[in-house]
Amino acid sequence: MRSKGFSILLVTLGAVLLAAAAALLGMRLTREKQGAADIPSLVEKIEAALPERSAGVMEKRADSTMAAVEIDGVDMIGLLELPGRGIKLPVAAEWDSSQQGFRPAKFSGSVYDGTLIVGGSSEAGNFDFADQLDAGEEVTFTDMTGRIFRYTVRKISHADNARAETLADAEDMLTLFVKKNGTFLIVRCGVA
Repeated sequence: MRSKGFSILLVTLGAVLLAAAAALLGMRLTREKQGAADIPSLVEKIEAALPERSAGVMEKRADSTMAAVEIDGVDMIGLLELPGRGIKLPVAAEWDSSQQGFRPAKFSGSVYDGTLIVGGSSEAGNFDFADQLDAGEEVTFTDMTGRIFRYTVRKISHADNARAETLADAEDMLTLFVKKNGTFLIVRCGVA
């Protein structure tokens, strides 16, 4: 009798745990869909907040801190665009390594001194295009002061990690990365 009650308890506990896991998965998928749906709205708000646009120039500065503007509770540093693909993405000012962190976001560096590294997620409407890029494609980054920096995809590589020493390369003026299919895809860009 006692083992039958214990068996019922274990089956009930297992069912509760399965239901909780299904609920968490459902919440995560809903959050990802909402995040992708919010991107066009954020792009519109950033474009409305930008002053008149002008050409950006990389230069040595004592302070290469990028201007940020808070939009919908997230500090944004600019817009990343792939004009040939019609892609525009907002870029957050701070990298958050949690699953709930906003993507794309600045991992490190600055657009002003040619050290900017931006990470994204592989979900639809974010960096899902990364594995389809070709060398020579144009990429632009518009900072929140309206300066447009132009780049060309130099090469695309793969790595098993996304540590700063893996991502940084003196030849790259802009680096984009995303974890896709268990490996990190790194898009290295030089000045156009």
